[in-house]
Amino acid sequence: MTSRRFARRSTFALFVALLLLATPASAEIFLTSRGNNAILVFADNATGNAAPLRKIQGNLTQITQSNSLNGIAVDALHGEIVVSVANAKILVFDIDADGNVPPLRVISGASTGLGFTAGVAVDPYYNEIWAANPSANALHVFARTANGDVAPLRTIQGGATNIAQPTGVFVDLDADEVYLTNEASSAAGVNVFARTANGNSAPLRSIVGPATSFGFATGIFRDPASGDTRAADLFTGRVLRFPEGTNGNVAPSSELSSGSLSSVAGITLTHAKEMLVVDLFRDGLRGIHVSLSGSVVPSRDLGGAQTQIDTPIYVATTSGPFPGAVFTSAPNASFSYSLAGTNPLSYSVSGAPHLGTPLGFTLDVGSTGGTSGMIIASFEVGHLPLSSGNVLLVDFPPIRLLGPRNGALLDFQLALPLDLSLAGLKVFTQGVHFSSAPGYVLSNAVNLELGL
Repeated sequence: MTSRRFARRSTFALFVALLLLATPASAEIFLTSRGNNAILVFADNATGNAAPLRKIQGNLTQITQSNSLNGIAVDALHGEIVVSVANAKILVFDIDADGNVPPLRVISGASTGLGFTAGVAVDPYYNEIWAANPSANALHVFARTANGDVAPLRTIQGGATNIAQPTGVFVDLDADEVYLTNEASSAAGVNVFARTANGNSAPLRSIVGPATSFGFATGIFRDPASGDTRAADLFTGRVLRFPEGTNGNVAPSSELSSGSLSSVAGITLTHAKEMLVVDLFRDGLRGIHVSLSGSVVPSRDLGGAQTQIDTPIYVATTSGPFPGAVFTSAPNASFSYSLAGTNPLSYSVSGAPHLGTPLGFTLDVGSTGGTSGMIIASFEVGHLPLSSGNVLLVDFPPIRLLGPRNGALLDFQLALPLDLSLAGLKVFTQGVHFSSAPGYVLSNAVNLELGL
């Protein structure tokens, strides 16, 4: 029993340390702008002629070859941006990088096998970077922390793969699969591989053929809610929708187009069910609800001189249900209240404990004549009646989580780290009121499950 308690207390101490040190993740949009060799970062709700929050651009960035910037992926878990450039390089920047700054790491050299590098994806769970290589009809997988002239962990390449000038890549951790688009007109469409595929491996499924109506497939994602595949067709300015499990020469179940779209390159999805669509030829980013089809009017249109968007190509967001943003199979955040004995209902939480966001607590110690208070916690629920009539609702002995702090109405805040290993963690918390008499009072409990 002692060792079990020690393990719980040690884990919780580490958890609290992470909370206190972490910076809450902000939802942002990341766009590669080829015409001015810039990575542009916008607020999550940016629209119209809005200026970027940050811009990575200049000779130190190694994004210097004209119109070479291509794919982009964001790893919010490790705080990094991954981009590809046409001249056989993958560059990794700090997620908060701004200005003419050097990359943290560069994957480049003969051993990498990279050529003209197109779409990229990052998997923070298995710690891998994926890169589409249309010049070699290959999909390379590197260690997330790879740096320099290093060989890929795996390369999917060969006649059986059906890969023909690959462009967009999407890693689906829910199904343990990877999606890859072909831009070659002879085999335009989508190939789906096992995530661990290597060498001359045949795809699990292919959506290829004249019935698909693909001409030049680019961006892609799988909607985790519906299971549908969404793939962009560049020159026709459409997003095609295929039901879960589609295989073969099959027509899309629906198409999306807009008079505001002349071409579609990268696409992605936000937690608000908004599809972000890159318009390559009109220098903009459109927002369209994922449920819509046919000819639609975008809900927002980001473009104009102040945006500095010039020939955009791919987009990523930290507000999306995908690798790099969050892990879709992680549990949803939840909370509940419990009350027992003579405990006052004086303790509340601002909402569910979503990883990567701040969480607020309020403790009304003045309701019992208290002058200070604190928050205690444990990993297991408790029910220990006290002689005062109060009940300890967290496991004994509890850990001090927040406080003590003086005042009658106390507000506490924690910055929850965007750490997927904490998803599903249950934490039971309770408030303590202090006063000269009767000494202390225990509040109701707030029971938390960390998640998305």
